[in-house]
Amino acid sequence: MIAGKEVLTQAVNKNLRSSQTTFCQHHSERTMTMDTRTVIALLVTTAALATCTGCATGTADFRGAYNNSLHAALAELENGQTSAAATNLDAARAMAEEHGYDTTLIERLAVEVNLGMGDTVAAFDQAKTLLDTDPQDPYAHELLGKCLLRDGEFKEAEDHFIAAHQAYQAPDDVARAQDFLAVTHYFLAYADGNLRLAEGYLREVQDPDLLRSIDQARKDVELNPAS
Repeated sequence: MIAGKEVLTQAVNKNLRSSQTTFCQHHSERTMTMDTRTVIALLVTTAALATCTGCATGTADFRGAYNNSLHAALAELENGQTSAAATNLDAARAMAEEHGYDTTLIERLAVEVNLGMGDTVAAFDQAKTLLDTDPQDPYAHELLGKCLLRDGEFKEAEDHFIAAHQAYQAPDDVARAQDFLAVTHYFLAYADGNLRLAEGYLREVQDPDLLRSIDQARKDVELNPAS
């Protein structure tokens, strides 16, 4: 019998934990929920916020505390400490709202945190809000695609990964979106029982951590497309 969405969803939920971007990386003691490229990109954004002349006036102490909370959340998220990351994000959000800072970065990270905690409903709602706020935001499309991928909604995820891939400009962002698009095509082909096509899509994935996650999923959950 062809493997159905429930089996595929089990594989995704068990072994393909999202990060900003990406699935969980299988290490012996921890789970990483964000890839290095994502962390670097977000740190650059955070640094820009600290010196933004357009931000509301605030003291150096406030800016330091705000950035410290964001950096701590990023580090914790990278190390799979999602509860601690959520606490620091809440602190950063409170400071941002008090001083008139844009909270878009915080809400993006909150999606990653909720995905890391397995709360796909909250993650989806947050990603949808981000996309409703700015329908042209490629990262919002990527985040929503991850949520849908985790829920086994592969076709809908594909639409958002395509939108992200087409809108991104930076090479690393384009490559990341392409990887997620290839993973989505892989699961779609697998669900249809087309193993040869699925394996072809898998060869398109460049991120080694993503490949390891898929390989682990295939080991942990038997997907049998043969009738």
